[in-house]
Amino acid sequence: MDIELANQYIQKADEYLDNEDFENHLKYLLKANDILKDYANVWPLIAKAYYLMEDYENAMPWAQKAVDAFPSDANTVNLLGDICYELENYEVCVVCYKRAIDLEPKNSTYYANAGHTLFRREEFEQALQYFQIASRITPNHASYYNMIGRCCDELENFSEAVENYHKAIVFDPEDSTYLTNLALAYKNLEKYDEMLKYAKKCVLIEPENTYGYQLAGNAHFWLEEYDDAIQAYKKAIVLDPEDETLYKDLGDALSWKDEYDKAIENYKRALALDPEWVRCYLSLGAMYDLKEEYDSARASYLKARELDPRNAEIYNKLGDVSFYESNYEDALAHYQIAAELDPEDGLYFYNISTAFWELGENEEAVNSIKKAIVLDPDNEDFRARYEELQSE
Repeated sequence: MDIELANQYIQKADEYLDNEDFENHLKYLLKANDILKDYANVWPLIAKAYYLMEDYENAMPWAQKAVDAFPSDANTVNLLGDICYELENYEVCVVCYKRAIDLEPKNSTYYANAGHTLFRREEFEQALQYFQIASRITPNHASYYNMIGRCCDELENFSEAVENYHKAIVFDPEDSTYLTNLALAYKNLEKYDEMLKYAKKCVLIEPENTYGYQLAGNAHFWLEEYDDAIQAYKKAIVLDPEDETLYKDLGDALSWKDEYDKAIENYKRALALDPEWVRCYLSLGAMYDLKEEYDSARASYLKARELDPRNAEIYNKLGDVSFYESNYEDALAHYQIAAELDPEDGLYFYNISTAFWELGENEEAVNSIKKAIVLDPDNEDFRARYEELQSE
């Protein structure tokens, strides 16, 4: 009698599940459990109900009880893995998915789940292997090829990434994520025409896709099509006016058209949204440098230094400002700090050389440019500077 009543509650719970009423679905499952405390069949259902309600903490003990009761049920073991994933307990999560695979080795979902977990742990080579197995079991599953592509991107195998994103698009040509991933892979290959092609396809399919317009703008930018880049960024900003990266990109494009005031305006908008963006302060300072507004440039670089005091590039920029103001001693001091922080960058020794030369310390100038050449022997500017110093 109790079993019949418990099953009636489970049947009622299923009706609520069909209507996506998860609260009542759970309510009736718990009623079934109250009637029969040792009725193990309801435990995985309760765990799944909590999971669907995104209450992972409460889902966990029920899933553990279910696995203890049904250790050979791959679906129950997989559910425990799913809950551990949401709780970011990735070590146990991987164990669960591998166990599910052992129990049911032809289920591609379990391989994909293991792949996602390993990807989250940044174990990209292992993740790639699991997604490849999943794609062999279910060869028409677009998301598996997409994840193979993402693993290849992380492993810097961009040509293989492109190949797999194309496969994903074959099986699901309307998914904008696959198109943007493909565009980014082409960007990594420096094939900007192809990048632009797929970014445009993205916004054609999804006209309000901000990222698609941004990628199109980036492609135009690298193709030196700055007017088109500006228009693409402006469209993206209309769709998402709170995305600081769009204003930064727009500022960059405007700077290449020598529209420094408009670039400054957009960098400031970006910084209003993200006041701790060091790279944007550097870009802002560079615009003030070009306008010969050195006090403002210095203020931008000092703000960047406040946020990132070990950044060699910032000291180099501060050195540049002092150099432009003919304060060569201060310029030298900043260039030397930059070289101490990043002794592998020849540019800083080149700048040290120019400062020494302006201070009349010719021997130090020659020695510094030699260091720059050692670090970057193919740099024509360094060699030309060395020859110039030798001839004077």
